[in-house]
Amino acid sequence: MDRMDTDSTSGSAQTVEQAALAGAAAIQRIIAERDNLRGLAQSQQSEITRLRSENDVSRRRVLEIRQNYLELATEVLSRFEKFDEALRKAMDNTPVDRFGGENGVSRLCPDQRPD
Repeated sequence: MDRMDTDSTSGSAQTVEQAALAGAAAIQRIIAERDNLRGLAQSQQSEITRLRSENDVSRRRVLEIRQNYLELATEVLSRFEKFDEALRKAMDNTPVDRFGGENGVSRLCPDQRPD
């Protein structure tokens, strides 16, 4: 029985040693995976920061473009109003009726007077 106890103890020791080595290897893999995930998280955080910065720049550009279009539209409207005023003055200050009333139509087309 001494031999069986020695073999059994020797087998148990080897099993424990193998389990300890496997556990250590598993811990090393977990640590390596954790380090890889930390690196990935850091690079993603850097990418998010870069994209936010680009988004802010794009947002400012869109707001500038919007402001420029508003200014342009205001200028065009102002010029149309000046043109309308000049046209009215050229027609002896008689307002043109946009709906075909007597004032404008009779001056532009004297043959087409309403009944």
